[in-house]
Amino acid sequence: MPVPSAVEAPSAPPVRPRPRPRMRPAWPSERELERSRRRGRRTWMWDAAALAVALVAVAWAAGIIPGVGRPNGKAPWFALLGLGAARFDVSVESRPPGAWIAADGKDLQQRTPATIELAAGEHQIALSFPDLGSASFQVRGARGDRQALSAPLWGSLSVGEAEASVPVTVELDGEAVGTAPLSVDSLAPGAHELRFTGPGLTPWGQALRVRVGENTEVVARPMTSPASGVLEVRATFTDGNGTNALTGAGVWVDGERRGVTPLVLELPRGPHSARVEYRGERTPVEVIDLPGGNQRFASFELGVNPDAPTLEAGPLPGAVPLGRPTVVSADLNGVSATDVREMWLNVREPEGTWRRYQMVMLKAPGGVVGVAVFPVALFDSHGTARYYVSATDQTGDDYFTEILSAHSAPKLSAAK
Repeated sequence: MPVPSAVEAPSAPPVRPRPRPRMRPAWPSERELERSRRRGRRTWMWDAAALAVALVAVAWAAGIIPGVGRPNGKAPWFALLGLGAARFDVSVESRPPGAWIAADGKDLQQRTPATIELAAGEHQIALSFPDLGSASFQVRGARGDRQALSAPLWGSLSVGEAEASVPVTVELDGEAVGTAPLSVDSLAPGAHELRFTGPGLTPWGQALRVRVGENTEVVARPMTSPASGVLEVRATFTDGNGTNALTGAGVWVDGERRGVTPLVLELPRGPHSARVEYRGERTPVEVIDLPGGNQRFASFELGVNPDAPTLEAGPLPGAVPLGRPTVVSADLNGVSATDVREMWLNVREPEGTWRRYQMVMLKAPGGVVGVAVFPVALFDSHGTARYYVSATDQTGDDYFTEILSAHSAPKLSAAK
């Protein structure tokens, strides 16, 4: 019997690959496009800023951009590496010292002596004393140079004679300088005091201001004017309604209340102090040199600057001892120590002229204090001496105390 053959299993149908979807470009959405635009703008701005900074740095390093002065005296890091602009140093001195420095018209806020730094090349250096004149000098330097400028800023004085038949002896700031006519060179710019004496003449004095590089001329003319003059004191008050003449403000002359504004007084010729007070506000003191036979006006403003600096004299003993030194002081409030140029003690001599003594200035909280030894030799036969203190700041503004009277005590006898 035939053996049946094995039954063959039917074969699986062939597997066909799944068709791939058609490829399309991946277009960005509108939001993605806007983000890309913003990012591109920011990148462009930063690149432009970096390029500008780099161009400025290169120009400065090449010396294209000039510069003057470096008050702190410190060079930047790129200058230390030799990458800075070509610059040089100038050591600036003046005679006398203390002049303000400007370079190419720019105030450097420094006073002589000082060292300044300038861009290589030619520059104009101006040295000045406020309200007293200035002088200009040319300097030139290359990279790394060290130049020196020593500038004379003196003024001078010429004293002529009015009558050749009468010899007049001249003192300048308390020192005898000769007989008129005469000249004084190398005089510091600023205020000075002349004193004249002669046989048969009433001694007299004259104040003057010397300017940089200029000659001040004075004639030694003996005083023949009347013994008194007229002082008129006025005041104004400023508020929300404007500025108006002020009636009824208290008036102090030579430290004593003499009436209210407006006030007319006949006073002995010579210096007099005046101030006004109204509703608790006190004006700064003015000192007026009143000539005989003439009229002068003292005008005060209230309500404008109630916090203006004031100069107050410290108290002296009721009786100044003649046998030992007595110190007089004055306090200038509302200024810094560097703002004050000088302080002077002014004392009237027995024959009527005024002599001044330079005060030592000391830094104090809120201001400056000036001190000096009171000259007891200037008390008159009645044991009285009139005095006041004056101060001048760096801008040329003057401040005064009231004119006061000092009284001497009998000289103590030696113990037996």
